[in-house]
Amino acid sequence: MIRKLLALLCACITFFPYYGNVKPPLLVGSDTADRKFVNIPPENSEKKDATSNFPTFWGGSSLTQEDKTVSGLKVTVFILDGGAWIQHKKVKLSANQIEIYGKDAFKGFLRGGVVVQDGDNGVTLRAGTGEYDKLEEKVTIKNRPRLFHTDKSGVKTVISATFIERNLAKKTTLLKENVIIAHPQITILCKQALFEEDSDKIVTDPDPILIAKDRYLTGKQLTFYTNINKVELAGESILFQNYTEKEVVEKKDSPNTEEKIKKEVTRVAIFKGDQLVSDKDEGGETRVGLYGNATIYRGNLKMNAEKLVSYGKNSSKIEARNQITVHDRENALILSGNVLDYFENDQYIHLTDSGKIDFLDKKRTRSRVR
Repeated sequence: MIRKLLALLCACITFFPYYGNVKPPLLVGSDTADRKFVNIPPENSEKKDATSNFPTFWGGSSLTQEDKTVSGLKVTVFILDGGAWIQHKKVKLSANQIEIYGKDAFKGFLRGGVVVQDGDNGVTLRAGTGEYDKLEEKVTIKNRPRLFHTDKSGVKTVISATFIERNLAKKTTLLKENVIIAHPQITILCKQALFEEDSDKIVTDPDPILIAKDRYLTGKQLTFYTNINKVELAGESILFQNYTEKEVVEKKDSPNTEEKIKKEVTRVAIFKGDQLVSDKDEGGETRVGLYGNATIYRGNLKMNAEKLVSYGKNSSKIEARNQITVHDRENALILSGNVLDYFENDQYIHLTDSGKIDFLDKKRTRSRVR
């Protein structure tokens, strides 16, 4: 008998260490098991995202509850009518009708008069229909979607696209297909863009078009800062800009055939470079900077340099730096150097640092002055 007790005691001691590692079965309620949105994480894994644990509130004038089978799973569906709404943290979604999956609103389908209000970020979205995903923290709207944004300085931007997808957590909005960005100062046309509200920045896909008063820009990629009206173009950037100047013309009705007058005419200047930055200087004057293979075509003047900065609507002042070449066809000369300042109103050019002048005659021969 004693030998049997000792054998039983040894067996218990042998299996005792494994007992502590035995885990009870995971109990899942029927309400949770019916949701197709709940994934059971593997053992010893960290939670994928804790943001989905926050409560979601919803309501409406009337409520209809029913069970549906979605992708082979039974789902409890709540249909809200008449002033239906969902509260996602500080963002409110409303529509004429909202169909919600699960009591925690893991999924929502908005129909008719869709409005998404994010007051903290100055963003309001409107559309005909929309889809809400709590786990992804995203809202996708379509059927004439619009985004209205007011930045901290009070400037309003209106954006339209075929599809608009807003990330509620990251405060970013993805705009897809036929994107039109309307700002008080400019209009941008592109296929796709990303709007980052925190930095008041819009980044477009390749080959956008920017239209403004007296200006037209395009390039490989455009970045626009709505709060400071700053435009950055990267990759083979080009700007067409209207400017005015006075041209000397003969006065036809004057008895003196030699009498001439000055008439104001509108012309087009072309700016090209690897990178283009358009903004305002400290005095509020328009400034256009060209960096890398910079070129300006202005009337009879062609200017090349590594860096060119133009000030004012009419390029009243131009600064050029490094590997400068200026071809003045009207005066038949070529200037070259590394530091140049050009003053349009005074018709004055200051060239230093290895400055040279090549005078051209009608036969295109040169005589050089150092």
